[in-house]
Amino acid sequence: MLFKCANPSCSSRLRRLTEGKLFLVESTGLKNPGGVDCRKKTPRRIEYFWLCNPCSSVLTLTADSRGGIDVLPLRREEASQPATAQG
Repeated sequence: MLFKCANPSCSSRLRRLTEGKLFLVESTGLKNPGGVDCRKKTPRRIEYFWLCNPCSSVLTLTADSRGGIDVLPLRREEASQPATAQG
């Protein structure tokens, strides 16, 4: 459940989804756990993460290889462009 900004150094609480940026991260878990033959489909896990307005203006989230997320700085050109509505 979402309750605070995904930036570990930020304590902003989620109050409205219209404030900040919501991320959907899909992971399939471990690629080859313990050398087991993984030809069968692995279950997918979908999680939502949120960055508050101040954090989302300078940071982004990416999925890591462990099934979690990494908080990374935005590239300069991404940070300087205003967000556009998609839909």
